[in-house]
Amino acid sequence: MSTILRARRAAPVAAVALGVLALGLQVASVSLGLLAGQPVSTVTVRTIAVVPGAVVATILAARRPRNPIGWLLIGISLVVAASALPVHDHGTLPLGWGVLDST
Repeated sequence: MSTILRARRAAPVAAVALGVLALGLQVASVSLGLLAGQPVSTVTVRTIAVVPGAVVATILAARRPRNPIGWLLIGISLVVAASALPVHDHGTLPLGWGVLDST
């Protein structure tokens, strides 16, 4: 089997895996955000923004793997979902002193 055929078959699997990862990070950020005391309105707005975007991005990247828009949307969904995870005690992280605390 040629490498082109393998890449064509692997791209939809990678798109779905990254989409599920983005949705999982969003679920984790919702529950951890509420436990950390973030306002419900902030968590709700962020979820309304990330979940449909991640779903559309996953479908687009899985069905049209050569279209860069789907992959960019998956990347944006991952970054937004991961950045929403509450992180405390920035002083112990490398370069943690440079992180702004959004809470």
